[in-house]
Amino acid sequence: ELRRDEEGRRKAIKEAEKFIQMFSDSGVAECPTCHTPSEKLADSVEKQRTALAKMREDLEEISAAQVKQAGVERAWQQWQVREKELNAQEQQLNVSERDILAVAPPATSEDELKQAVVDYEEFLRVKKEIEPLAQKAREDKAKIAGTLTTLKERKKQLEEEISEIVVTQADAHLSQVRLNKMQEQIKTSTELAEKRAQLLSEARRLDDQYQQVHKQEQDAIKLRGWAAVAETARDALKNAPRLVAQRNLQRLESAINELLQVFRVNFVVKVATDGTPTFIAEFFDGRRQVAQRLSVGQKTVLALAFRVAVNAMFAEEIGLLALDEPTASLDQPRIQALAPVLEKLRELSTAKGLQCLLVTHATNLSHLFESAIELEAPELRHVQRAG
Repeated sequence: ELRRDEEGRRKAIKEAEKFIQMFSDSGVAECPTCHTPSEKLADSVEKQRTALAKMREDLEEISAAQVKQAGVERAWQQWQVREKELNAQEQQLNVSERDILAVAPPATSEDELKQAVVDYEEFLRVKKEIEPLAQKAREDKAKIAGTLTTLKERKKQLEEEISEIVVTQADAHLSQVRLNKMQEQIKTSTELAEKRAQLLSEARRLDDQYQQVHKQEQDAIKLRGWAAVAETARDALKNAPRLVAQRNLQRLESAINELLQVFRVNFVVKVATDGTPTFIAEFFDGRRQVAQRLSVGQKTVLALAFRVAVNAMFAEEIGLLALDEPTASLDQPRIQALAPVLEKLRELSTAKGLQCLLVTHATNLSHLFESAIELEAPELRHVQRAG
């Protein structure tokens, strides 16, 4: 019966969907059957849509009730089989009991009678054990009967509700249109979700690439930093000899100027500021010129001051200053002009405990030193002097 109701509901739903579909297409001005204008049937179409939704809900309930009823019927059939088995066992036990009670006192031995008593007691014990099972079966039967009654009442209620529902073909058609639209929306939503997943995956891939590029950029920045440090170090090492020489010249500057004051010249020297290892002579009248452009005598005095300062800075512990031909480039007047400088050098050497050894061809300077050693040329050693 539920199956017939289900088939009837499905048929009514199809008719309602067909009716609703008739008025859902654009351009339908009137009912193709009764020629009633579509505007007048709008309320009927809406009612059919509502009724269609209700019929579908009822159809689902009928289907569920049918499934449940099928389960109940299977349980009822199983119970009937079980009840028949229990009734058969009970009848067999009753027959056995009557047979035992109806038996006349046997003309048997005492042992056989005792065995019969034992068998009867075993029968009573088995019957007592079966009784709870029979009671449980009766209770299950009552529950199944109650469930079946409930399903029948629900079936009747659904039949009454379905009979009150009026679904037009227009309502059914509109419901179908809405259903199709919802299906399209669900399909679109699914496609969008798939695209979103693809975009998220692409975003993660791009983010990984960005992280790799960022790391490579940081590594490149570090390498450029190290390259700059290496370049600076290379420049420093390349310029180290010049810087050391210039630094030593700066250390010698004050010592040389002190000696120039002792030698009573009219200039002092400064280390060149352009990085070249040379001196700039600054005259007391404001003139400035590089040491290479000084006069021969000025260069000789500056050279003496430089040698003494270098000796004091780097070889002071030796206590010896050797000057080889400081007058080689001087003529006789300039040699005589150099005499006061050499005399100051002798005084300075004596004051500092410095032994000064001067090699020169200017014999007229020998009086300036404590002792003089005259060396002859090899070709004149065996020549006797006249007079």
